[in-house]
Amino acid sequence: MVRRRQPVCVRFIGIVFRLMKIHNPGDIDLSPTALRQLVEQASLNLDPREVLAQEAAHRSQAATQKQSLEQSLQSGAGRNAPAVIEQGARSGGSREIASPESAAAWRERRSPDRAGEGRRSYEVDPDAGRKPAEANAASAAPTPEERERERSRMARRLKLIQQVIAECQALELLNVEALQMSGYPTPAQMLLAKRRSNLLWLGVLLCLGVFLTALMANLNPWVAGSLLGGAVLLTALQIGPVRSLLFSDMSYSGLQARRKSLESAALNHIRMLEGRNGLAYQCQMMSAEFEALRHRQFTRLVMLSRKGLLLKAMRHAGAIRLYLRYMMLSRAAYLSLKRDYVTINHRLRTEFGDVGDND
Repeated sequence: MVRRRQPVCVRFIGIVFRLMKIHNPGDIDLSPTALRQLVEQASLNLDPREVLAQEAAHRSQAATQKQSLEQSLQSGAGRNAPAVIEQGARSGGSREIASPESAAAWRERRSPDRAGEGRRSYEVDPDAGRKPAEANAASAAPTPEERERERSRMARRLKLIQQVIAECQALELLNVEALQMSGYPTPAQMLLAKRRSNLLWLGVLLCLGVFLTALMANLNPWVAGSLLGGAVLLTALQIGPVRSLLFSDMSYSGLQARRKSLESAALNHIRMLEGRNGLAYQCQMMSAEFEALRHRQFTRLVMLSRKGLLLKAMRHAGAIRLYLRYMMLSRAAYLSLKRDYVTINHRLRTEFGDVGDND
């Protein structure tokens, strides 16, 4: 049987792939002559099974040499014989032959007496994390001059808070329900009640007019009496106690009376809060720390409180509710300052007791 000759390019590619599969466990540098011999050997069409058998033999030989090296190191024998030192196991298992001196040095490094030296660089110092913290704490410790300045600043703030608390102490008597005017009639309720009242009075006038006409025209007495009774009934519905027996809603006059009573109670409470100095104006002492008190909607209110004309300007419920909103913000700021006062006073007595007497 005649064997077909393969093309040159196919044979060249086959040679290149066989060169890539050459087993070189020693990773030694090949001379040009040895490399040429390997190329000639690879150019021959060797049996793949033979190539696999050679590779298996090389691997078994390397494993045997490694095992014998470990046994010799454990038994302590072979000090004068050449030692095979494994290098670069991860890079392909290459080996090199070392002298007896290098093998002895390697065994000395692996001895139990020097085992601690190799691990010394990996041991963690338990005080390593505390030393920087202690150094930072020592560097951050305030000097006596800094503590004195801090104590003086806190003492000045404590005096300011004491003054604000003394001037705005009336905020503790704030009655939110009195200024809130719960149940205050709305304009819609007032308008509806006024329309009902007008209709009732119109019915009374019609009944009286028809009654007088019936008397002058000599009509049936029953008609005249019915009209007179209707006029009396409509007039009685204008009275609050009589109206409450038939209807749940209040009359226009009753709503007016409620509105006046609620406004009077709110104004009396504002008069008590303002006093002589004007509480709304005194609360501006807290506006440096609470910007909500400096809103422009409170500017006129504060100005009238300063001049003592605030009560004269309270002519409707909107002004009273604006005053209530301002007082609520002021009371929140007042309570916050009281908490700061307790905190600062406690710090002055505990942290700065050795610096100087508390003011």
